Amino acid sequence: MVGCEKTAFKHVLGETITIKRMDHIVSGDRRCAYRIARIED
Repeated sequence: MVGCEKTAFKHVLGETITIKRMDHIVSGDRRCAYRIARIED
């Protein structure tokens, strides 16, 4: 994941999240999806 994407997600959602980027091929084009989860204490 590009650092600026991670920074943007954490700025909006807070520091207590994990982010995983997943690439998908849809109709021959590459698309990105993100799995975001809250870190439990």
